[in-house]
Amino acid sequence: MYQNLAHAFRNPLVTLTGNLDFLFQYSRGLTAEHQKQLVEVRDAALRMHQLVDHFLDVASFDLGAVSTRESSVELAGLLRRCARELRAWARASGVRFQIALKSDPVYVKGDGAWLLSMIRSLLVYAVLSSSKKNVLQVELCARARHAVLAVEDKGLQLSANASKIFRPFLIPRHPADGSRSDAGGGLELALVERIAKVHGGGVWAKACSSGGMQVGVRLPVAPCEPR
Repeated sequence: MYQNLAHAFRNPLVTLTGNLDFLFQYSRGLTAEHQKQLVEVRDAALRMHQLVDHFLDVASFDLGAVSTRESSVELAGLLRRCARELRAWARASGVRFQIALKSDPVYVKGDGAWLLSMIRSLLVYAVLSSSKKNVLQVELCARARHAVLAVEDKGLQLSANASKIFRPFLIPRHPADGSRSDAGGGLELALVERIAKVHGGGVWAKACSSGGMQVGVRLPVAPCEPR
């Protein structure tokens, strides 16, 4: 059922994005404002594609229909890759990453593709939920036989029940005006939680003593590093 539903959503989205790509070829004659609007429509369509993919992934995990290929995976390299791929988009959103690799390399046992998706989803969630002109502190370290990846945002306020933010389509509020981020999809952390769980790990969210909130993932480290 979920596959059919995702397919039903994807079909019109493929048509929409295809036509938008065609329009972009002739966008030079448009005014700056119209070009901006066209970019916004394209970004919204791409976001819908991402939401459909995440919805299908979350549903697959919940149904136990996910298969993984275990190997030794180095997390620091995956984090660098995700940060590099998302950097321009984050800056356009008024956000930048500050990466701290307290341990490098960090090896875990798991599926490299799913772990890459987990890290990317965590960073995407952080950007979508953050206020503009903000710096996201991203830290990776090995601690007590676990690989720990955490993102800290000084501009977000955590509600009393921290576990709720891992529910689909729930996004924290900005403390300044109490408004919700209308750009957030709310499936990123749900996917992060499920990927961490299938790899024998877990997630957490907590308020920081200096203000803001921290969201993180904990995974068992690999028994030994590959030679």
